[in-house]
Amino acid sequence: MMNTEEFQIQAKYIWDRLDDLAASDPKGYEKFIDQQMKEREAFMSLPVPTMCFFTKVSYTVLLKEPASDATASIYYVWGS
Repeated sequence: MMNTEEFQIQAKYIWDRLDDLAASDPKGYEKFIDQQMKEREAFMSLPVPTMCFFTKVSYTVLLKEPASDATASIYYVWGS
């Protein structure tokens, strides 16, 4: 994982390259940004549900007699 300083260095490098591209090839820069916005829509969109299921879990709790130190054990019996 990058620390804050490394992250800032990398971010500055990226911005500098984008500035260079914008200065040297404005049409290429515009095309690159448009492509990034299109990809953003695909990656940042909400997920589309493709299936759904429902389940029911029920259980019965049986308590054992408290032990001499006043602690209790709990047993779970799973069933429908």
